[in-house]
Amino acid sequence: MNATRIPEDEQRFAISRVAEICGTTPSTLRSWERRYGFPAPPRRGSGHRVYTREEVELIREVVARTQRGVAVSLAIEDVRQQASAATKIAPLKPVELVSRFVDAVQALDIASARAIFRQAWEMLDWDTLAREFIMPAMREIGDRWHAGQLSVAAEHMASSLVRTHVLSVIRFLGDQQDGPEAICACAPDEQHDLGLLMLSADLRRRGWQVMYLGAAVPIEELTCAVELAQPHAVFISATTIDSARALRRLPEALRERDVANARIIVGGGAPELHELLGDLPPLRIVEEREVEHVLEALESEWRGQRLTALR
Repeated sequence: MNATRIPEDEQRFAISRVAEICGTTPSTLRSWERRYGFPAPPRRGSGHRVYTREEVELIREVVARTQRGVAVSLAIEDVRQQASAATKIAPLKPVELVSRFVDAVQALDIASARAIFRQAWEMLDWDTLAREFIMPAMREIGDRWHAGQLSVAAEHMASSLVRTHVLSVIRFLGDQQDGPEAICACAPDEQHDLGLLMLSADLRRRGWQVMYLGAAVPIEELTCAVELAQPHAVFISATTIDSARALRRLPEALRERDVANARIIVGGGAPELHELLGDLPPLRIVEEREVEHVLEALESEWRGQRLTALR
């Protein structure tokens, strides 16, 4: 098959049109996408791929190199590097990456989802990745799931992909030896721990020593852990009304064990969180936008306590 000039009046291309222009076949493009994450076009709501002019240019270059005998994997890697060096494709903004990632997840297109996530991972620092890509993407995925637009399988696929990368950050950071101690736990019956896992990674990055208890921690087990470890702060995630309501027993359980001065930070975005728990000290309800300020205050307090103890 022979490549042809890219028509000036076309800005978006279906896969059959791309194959025609580039002198290849749709099955070849799908195979490259599955094996190499290239190309990784966004998809319409119907699941059909939509290619930009810039992506078509890159595909044409890969096709030309393979026709000269270059291995596909090497051709793709070389074209990617040249495109990055020459800035043929302007870096996507986080909001654009979110849109592409969620569309790929909705279509159960794991190759594209991985490629887009890898692009975000390589392009963004951790704070931006977490706050402007991962969290908005997972919120949008949750919203689409609630609206019946996205399957449970798609939500699980996205969570697994994100979890794998966050765990790699945690393994890289390792266990901190000095710094404030934290317990991270999900409320009873709370199974969604991805947000808590990301917080755990962020705490480790900031130098905290983290005891991660994970999903659905019973009140009695959580209270026992707080009594024994005496952490500087306890971070609890609740994303549902039922899990938030279960936390109403925590203050009394702490009093029964004579646990005083515990700093209990509750987040996770459960509906009616303030109404259910806002009048129950020592529970403190924190919105996502407040997390940075709260962590800074806790760290400052911890440093003050350390200085006092050294005098």
